[in-house]
Amino acid sequence: MTPAPRTVHNNLLLSKRLPVARFQIELQFTYIGSTSFILYDVAHVEQHHFVAANSEKRVQRLLWFQFEGYLDNNKHKYRYSGMEAMILKGLTFLHDADVMNIDDDYR
Repeated sequence: MTPAPRTVHNNLLLSKRLPVARFQIELQFTYIGSTSFILYDVAHVEQHHFVAANSEKRVQRLLWFQFEGYLDNNKHKYRYSGMEAMILKGLTFLHDADVMNIDDDYR
């Protein structure tokens, strides 16, 4: 079995490849897990989620890290709109921020 390319320990998200990177997440956030899936038969997606919740366990802030890589048979190109590029230590990341109300957005 091939080891997972990304792991989380003590709020450190470690990516061993594509890209090789380390993301130290503030301790006010709790790691709640990951998921992976095939997106539109085009790319493999791996997501990692961290939340900061209040005393009633209501999510106040969410950090969502998403890594995508094309499948070998893919001929498409990424064309994400509405996202800004950010360069960190020579690596380009797309990012965005949004304010949402779960009750309103998921009815």
